[in-house]
Amino acid sequence: MSRKWTAALFVLLTVAVAGCQRAPEPTVAGFGAQPQTPDAQQRVVSPEVRVDTPGQYSWSLRETKTGAVRGSANQDRFANTVESMVKAWIAFDFLNGLGQAKPSPADLTNLHRMIHVSDDQAAQRLYRQRGSDQVILRLIRTCGLTGTTIKTGWWSKTRMTADDATRMGQCLFDGRHLSPQWTKWLREEMRNVDPSNAFGIAQAPGLAGKPLAIKNGWTEHGATGNWAVNCLAVWEDKVLAVLASYPAKLGQSHGASVCRQVAEQLFPA
Repeated sequence: MSRKWTAALFVLLTVAVAGCQRAPEPTVAGFGAQPQTPDAQQRVVSPEVRVDTPGQYSWSLRETKTGAVRGSANQDRFANTVESMVKAWIAFDFLNGLGQAKPSPADLTNLHRMIHVSDDQAAQRLYRQRGSDQVILRLIRTCGLTGTTIKTGWWSKTRMTADDATRMGQCLFDGRHLSPQWTKWLREEMRNVDPSNAFGIAQAPGLAGKPLAIKNGWTEHGATGNWAVNCLAVWEDKVLAVLASYPAKLGQSHGASVCRQVAEQLFPA
């Protein structure tokens, strides 16, 4: 056979074999591929939740065991001022910074009042003791937040998405950083906030009896004419965050209603 025909036959055989080969198997994270985050793999937009409000709102529900996340279409885009919701992290950061030491009686009082009745002055003292902006920088770094920005010197004006709020909620109790003793202490404090602080998610009948660890945030902003209301609840293997910004004339109760309505639709009685 001539060299010309031999070369032609080789090309035909190569093409035929290639056509019979299987398509490459998808790479699996941990076996040579760059691992994807659970969010990148499992985030789902849930359009079935509807709330009537003239302002903006977002929500995110995170399953801590599976990593599945579902929420509003803007859960990783709409960033609200955190207000008192971030006090849960300020407590975590302060306790984590103690190492083997114990908090002083004054510090314990500040921690309790900050969580139980959302005492701003107590929060400010603890925030300053731990380096002010460094507290929020540690939050972003420790919990892997991607949609959170700092307002220098203002813990309350940190801007955060609902998606990041659920990351923070999971981070508080996943046991990676805070000791078991103080993790338990923080959980119990958040499960027993003053009734005036337990509005929104906890009011959904479908969640009655659940051991909800709660930290809400709420402030009327005179400069913008809006209320900012945020609700965070952590229980069992779930974290739910709802954020709302709306005209101030509607009052705080409107924000509480937004949080409650989202929770009611996600967890019907």
